[in-house]
Amino acid sequence: MSATTIEDLAEIRAEARRLANSFSLDYWRECDHTGNYPWEFVRAFAKHGWMSIMIPEEYGGMGLGLREAAVLMQEVAASGAGLTGGSALHFYIFPP
Repeated sequence: MSATTIEDLAEIRAEARRLANSFSLDYWRECDHTGNYPWEFVRAFAKHGWMSIMIPEEYGGMGLGLREAAVLMQEVAASGAGLTGGSALHFYIFPP
């Protein structure tokens, strides 16, 4: 399955934005200052199923595609997470 409509992509964008924006700029400053890995952020996206966005449904994933994952990643980067948050999720979403 792949979200092919503008509405589907808008829904992914809204959900990703909501979750990413729940982490404040202070959270990201602290991660940058201390060098700590953003585990809370990664766990929040995993809890909501986003780590499996490109995994086929028959293997327990969302079964969506690269376009949908790119929309997710765009919202993560725009939220203030920047490359710190984007890289943290990238490692789980794209390599599999």
